Amino acid sequence: MTASAPGASPRPPSLTEHLQDVTERLAAARTQEEVFQTVLRPALEGVDAIAGAVLLVDAAGERLELAATQDYEEGAQTIWQAGPLTGNVPAGDALQRGEALFFEEQGELVRTYPALEERSGAVAPVANAVLPMFLDHRPLGTLILDFREPHHFTREERRFLMTLAAQCAIALGRARLMADLQGQLAERTRQIEQEARAHAAFVAFAEAAGTENDVAVLVRQALQLLSHHFPGGAGAYCVREDGRWVGQGWSATLPPELVSTLTAGLDAGFPLLDRMQREKSTVFCDDWSPDDRHIPGTEGYRMIFCSPLTLEGEIHAFLSFARRQAHGPQGWSAQDRTLVRAIGRSLELALERAQQAARLQARRQEAERRSEMLATFAELSRDLVLDTDPYSLIRRTQEVALDLLPAAFSAYFELQGGVWQARTQAGADPDGATDELGAGQPFGAAPHLSGPYQSGEPTYQQEPGPGGRSSVSLPVAVNGQVRGVLTFVLAGPQPWNEEDRAILETVGHQLRLALERAEQTQRLHEQNGELEAFTYSVSHDLRTPVRHIMGFNRLLRGNLGTEIDAKSERYLTVIDDATVRMNTLIDAMLDLSRTARATLKMGPVDLGSLVAEVRSELEAEEEDRAVVWEVAPLPQVTGDRATLHQAAVNLLSNALKYTRTREEAHIRVWAEERPYEWAVFVRDNGVGFDPHYSERLFGVFQRLHRADEFEGTGVGLANVRRIVARHGGTVSAESRLGEGATFGFTLPKQS
Repeated sequence: MTASAPGASPRPPSLTEHLQDVTERLAAARTQEEVFQTVLRPALEGVDAIAGAVLLVDAAGERLELAATQDYEEGAQTIWQAGPLTGNVPAGDALQRGEALFFEEQGELVRTYPALEERSGAVAPVANAVLPMFLDHRPLGTLILDFREPHHFTREERRFLMTLAAQCAIALGRARLMADLQGQLAERTRQIEQEARAHAAFVAFAEAAGTENDVAVLVRQALQLLSHHFPGGAGAYCVREDGRWVGQGWSATLPPELVSTLTAGLDAGFPLLDRMQREKSTVFCDDWSPDDRHIPGTEGYRMIFCSPLTLEGEIHAFLSFARRQAHGPQGWSAQDRTLVRAIGRSLELALERAQQAARLQARRQEAERRSEMLATFAELSRDLVLDTDPYSLIRRTQEVALDLLPAAFSAYFELQGGVWQARTQAGADPDGATDELGAGQPFGAAPHLSGPYQSGEPTYQQEPGPGGRSSVSLPVAVNGQVRGVLTFVLAGPQPWNEEDRAILETVGHQLRLALERAEQTQRLHEQNGELEAFTYSVSHDLRTPVRHIMGFNRLLRGNLGTEIDAKSERYLTVIDDATVRMNTLIDAMLDLSRTARATLKMGPVDLGSLVAEVRSELEAEEEDRAVVWEVAPLPQVTGDRATLHQAAVNLLSNALKYTRTREEAHIRVWAEERPYEWAVFVRDNGVGFDPHYSERLFGVFQRLHRADEFEGTGVGLANVRRIVARHGGTVSAESRLGEGATFGFTLPKQS
């Protein structure tokens, strides 16, 4: 620009300067709006125009759209409006001719285009310039300037305006190109992000496919992978149930009405599914025909696949995915189909793993069930051995069977005066259940009781209908004679399976053995009682003649005085020793009898303190001996402390007695915990015994060593066995000659 003289008004910039300024500013314009702002204001100022506008050709090349205006009154109607590119309009003519149109005089524009004002509903400007804009020889639009007064366009103005229009076209082209590049960059960025999400989903699915046994989890990941790979689509996983395909998983974008349909189940005869079942392979449909779309919510989908998932040769489920428009002209591409088939194979492997896992779990549960049954049977066997009351045995059997069966109630019936009476019950007794089963009814009025009572065989019943119940009646026999009938009622009308029947047969067999053993035990108790009473009486009565022998032997020795010869002295000494020995045996027999007849006072007994107490008593008599004791921690048991103390004395004193020949005695005491009992052992390093005669050790007056070697009556171990037996336990002995001996006993744990 030319500088003004000092004190003079600033000279307005020339058209060349305007053009230079606009050109520099257009270089920085990045958007279409910035181009319009940069061009319109300098154009108006350069030629003194009152307003301006820009009309651009639309993408189809058929219409002109008003893109920008400058200095028109807000809300004012102008003749420059959007409309057809052709049809006798100034902007269209300028583009068709490829030259600028200048209207300098008032009315000249209207005379040239008489319908312009009527069509637009606005008054034409006095003067006007319509400047076409081209880009790469393609019509881009027009730059229009309006004047309030007639205007003669000089050569310089015309050149300025046409150059400005050309610069505007170039800037618009650059802005559009930049916008296209930004759009392409944004689209590519979106595609990269989508591909990254799809890749991450594929990696997650691939990792899970090798290890995941939960099919539902893998199905969710498969649908996520498909959704990332095919944006805008939706899928579902359906399983065959009762001849229909029932949805068990679907995309979050699946229409609600389609979800409802899948939840209710699809007809197996649906055309696409029918084809999938016939071909037993994935069906791809590139153009889903309207005839196939009879399902609410499927409108708008155009592409679909259905991939069958087979298990042991049969289609167990299928995976389906639909897209709203084709992805390229070829529909499902080869790459798409490969991905779908890979997903299908992975899901099939997951189904197989899930089935194998289910089978292993079933086997594990069956093994646990069998172990539980065996443990329960073992506990029942122990309980039945400890108890001798028949009704207590039956009650315990009922409780165990109810734990093992899906039964809710059990009752045991016996005949009394020709009428069935319930003797024991267990479980939740439904209202009137015992009456329904036959309580208080005559023999023939309850066939499900009288039948097994007469036949000796169990009777299984199943009542039909919602209110029906299943029951079984088991005859309870003792020594071949039926004593009563044991009944079990299931919680509902379910059938008795083979496992239930096996449990009942086993329980019934154990109950029969227990009842027979209880009768035998009762008879043995009665016989033992009589024998013990006889033993006590005999032992007590033997004291008098033995005392007489001892007394008369002393009198005889006194009468003979000093005249007694050596042979007579030896005879009298033998009689004395024999009577002392006889008294010792009588005392032992009485102790044995008292042990058997004494009432047991059961309670908690600390075996550790008991053994310590006995050891202290015995060590006082063995002060001159070298004895090494090794006593491990011992448990607390339930028993009679007095008799257990006596048993411990016998066992520990035996250990001390038979280690006298050893320079240093070693005695070890320990206990072992077993599922239903404690086992206590006493081990010594004494002379031992021949194991062939171990059974004789616990018999009365049974000895494996001569009296001149080791003193004793042969009653101590018999006493131990009787004490332990009265506690419900057993005794044992192990040894080899010269290698010491181990004596043991068991005591049952209390429930």
